[in-house]
Amino acid sequence: MTKKLPHVTQRGSDGLPIVFLHSLAGTRAHWTAQLEHFGQTHRCMAMDLLGHGDNPTPWRGDLSFDRIANDVIATANHLGLHRLVLVGHSFGSGVAIAEEVIHGFWQRILAGAAAATRDRVMADLIATPQEVVVGGFRAMTEFDPISALGSYRGPRLAILTPDNDFPYSLHRLIPDLPHVRMTGTSHWLHMDQPDTFDALLAQFLVEIEGN
Repeated sequence: MTKKLPHVTQRGSDGLPIVFLHSLAGTRAHWTAQLEHFGQTHRCMAMDLLGHGDNPTPWRGDLSFDRIANDVIATANHLGLHRLVLVGHSFGSGVAIAEEVIHGFWQRILAGAAAATRDRVMADLIATPQEVVVGGFRAMTEFDPISALGSYRGPRLAILTPDNDFPYSLHRLIPDLPHVRMTGTSHWLHMDQPDTFDALLAQFLVEIEGN
């Protein structure tokens, strides 16, 4: 029997495993609705990333994407998850690294968010250590997602909102990246409209599980 991990929430035991990864200054609780929904048909796991929630701040503040990815891989291996679906919520990049600026940026991309989403996201931002938020933004600016996605040949899907549709967005830079749009939601689309998000993810799961 695998040991329970304090920074991981699991639901379900059958079906293709799904691993949910939150955005910067979030926690695994951001995926509560998805865990309850997909836990009925799949083995699901949501984890706090390094420095967030119940996952201790990394030694020497190392928040590189390689370090985060290795931690996710180690956690999945520990829990016996091998072939799996990764569902990640991106936190964006390109803003000045200063705490006041970050708070203002969060408020702007929360425009249109449900009240419960806004309260939860801002509370998590305040609770996240400043060095983790700053380190996360720095790691994002140093990461090359184009090369990383270019080496992956498996099924992919990007779920977009109007607020993350820019010339430098992944679906613009990678022409063959499948993508769908959600409207009337903030950046935290899976929290604002869980039913719509879950339906899109469920359709993707049906397609890949049928292959």
